[in-house]
Amino acid sequence: MTMNKQTLSSALEESFLRFKDQTAIRFDGNTFTYADLDKITGKLAEELVSEGLKPGDRVAVRLPKGMAVVIVHLACLRSGIVTLPLNPLYSEEELKYFLSDSRARGIVAEVGEKSFIESLQHDLQELEFIHYVDHSGREWVEQDFKNDRSISRHAVRPDDGAIMFYTSGTTGPPKGCIMTQKSCIVNLTAISQAWGITDKDRLMHVLPLNHAHGLYVALFGSLLNGCFVFMKKSFDAEEVLQEIGHHKLSLFMGVPTHYNRFLTIKEANRFSLDSMRLFISGSAPLSQETFTDFKETFGYEILERYGMTEIGIHISNPLNGARLPGKVGFPLPGAEARVVDIGTGDILGPGKTGELQVRGPNVFSGYWRKPEETEKCFSSDGWFKTGDLAESNEDGYFSIVGRLKDLIISGGLNISPLEVESVINSHPAVSESAVIGVPDRDFGEKVVAYIVLNENCKAPSLEEIQALCKQHLSSFKKPKEIYFIEKLPRNAMGKILKQQLRMGYSG
Repeated sequence: MTMNKQTLSSALEESFLRFKDQTAIRFDGNTFTYADLDKITGKLAEELVSEGLKPGDRVAVRLPKGMAVVIVHLACLRSGIVTLPLNPLYSEEELKYFLSDSRARGIVAEVGEKSFIESLQHDLQELEFIHYVDHSGREWVEQDFKNDRSISRHAVRPDDGAIMFYTSGTTGPPKGCIMTQKSCIVNLTAISQAWGITDKDRLMHVLPLNHAHGLYVALFGSLLNGCFVFMKKSFDAEEVLQEIGHHKLSLFMGVPTHYNRFLTIKEANRFSLDSMRLFISGSAPLSQETFTDFKETFGYEILERYGMTEIGIHISNPLNGARLPGKVGFPLPGAEARVVDIGTGDILGPGKTGELQVRGPNVFSGYWRKPEETEKCFSSDGWFKTGDLAESNEDGYFSIVGRLKDLIISGGLNISPLEVESVINSHPAVSESAVIGVPDRDFGEKVVAYIVLNENCKAPSLEEIQALCKQHLSSFKKPKEIYFIEKLPRNAMGKILKQQLRMGYSG
C-alpha cells in the first residue's frame, strides 16, 4: 500500500472513493459499504461544523461498541475535531475528570444516559455540544440531515489533532495524549507495509473502540486499506473461530487474554482457519508458553508487536522472518529504538537490560496541558522514555522485560517481575501470576507473588515455588511470600493492574 496523503482524514476519504463499492463493515447483521461511510460521515461532519464546532475542539465519545462510535469518530476526523474516546463504564467522577481536563466542548452519549450527562453539565462550563444517539447509529444512517446544501468543512492540516487518548494513569492522574493527523497516517502507513495489509484482507474485530488498539490500529488501519471489517460487540472464543471460517476472514488483532481463551477450547481442530493470514497480539506481554501452545494447537505463529498510547505501534516482529517467542521484533520503517542505562543514560549493547527509548514521526509531541510531565518524558537529545525495561539481541530483536516502575530493588539488587513470573508460570498447577515488590524493613523491598491456579489443581507450597525459582534464577529473586487469588485485576485491554495488588497487600 502506498499513501502519499499528509493527513489521516484525507487518506480515509481517498479510501472511501477508491473502494466505494466494497463492503467496509459488517456489524450486528448490517453491512456498510465504503460509499455508505463516505456519505454518512461526510454529512455528519458538515452538521458538526454548522453547529459551531471548530478544528481542535475536543468531543468526547462515550458509547458502547457499535456503528455510532465508528460514524462519529470518522465524521470528527473529517472536520478537524479531536475525538476523546471514553469507556462507557467510567464512573461519574472519572467522566467528570476527563471532560474537565480535556476542556471538551462536546460529548456524544447514548440516549439512556441523558439524565446522567445533564447532572454533570453545571460543573463543566465548556461543555456546550451534547448529542444523544442509539449505539447502532441508526438516526445518522437513516436521517436526512437538516442542511440540504453542502457546507464547506474546515481544511484539516497535518499538525492538527486527530484523537486524544488518555494514559492508564497507574502512577497518577491519567494524562491526555493527542495524536496528530500526520502522526496517525505515518504510523498506520508503516504498520500496513510491515504487516502486508491490503484490500484483500478481512479483519475479525473484537477489540473495544475506546482504546487505541481497537479504534486506531485495527479499525482505521483496516479502513485505510479497503479491508472488510467483521465487527463483534464482544468476544466469545468459539464464536470467533466459527465466524473466521464461515466468513473467510484473514486477520485477527487481539490481546494475550484472547489467545489464552482460544487455548481453552476443546477439539480446536474442528474449526477451519485456512483463510487466516495473520494473528497479531499486543497491549500486554504475550507469554512464551502461549506463543508455543497456540502454534502447536492452531498451526499459526502469533505476530507480537509493541506500542503504547504515546507512540502508537513502534516495534513489530516481522511478517516474513522469524517471530521469536518473548521478542517484540524490530522498529517499524522510520522508527528508531535504543536501550539505555537507567542510571547513566549510556546506550547499552545487546544482552544488557535498561530503559527502552524511542524516536520517530509517530511519537506524540507531549501531554495535554502538562509541560513539566512532557519535559520529564523526553531525553535531552529528543528520545521518548517509554518507562519499559528492555534489551536487544545480536540480531536486533527487542524484548520487553518489565516496567521501570515495577522494577523491584531488594538489597540493592534489581529484580524484573516478568522474569520471575515466567518461571512461576511454568509450574503445571499455575495458570498465571503477577509479581510485585512490597516494602521490607531489611531489604528495602521483597518479592511477593500472586498466583492463579489452573482448574482442579492443588496449590503448590511456598517452598515448592521457591525451589522452582532457584532452579532457573538467582536465589535473591525468589518470592518471599505467595498468595492465591481467583483472577488478576486487569484493565479493558488485559493489562495487569499491579498497583491494585500493591494497594491491597496487607502482609
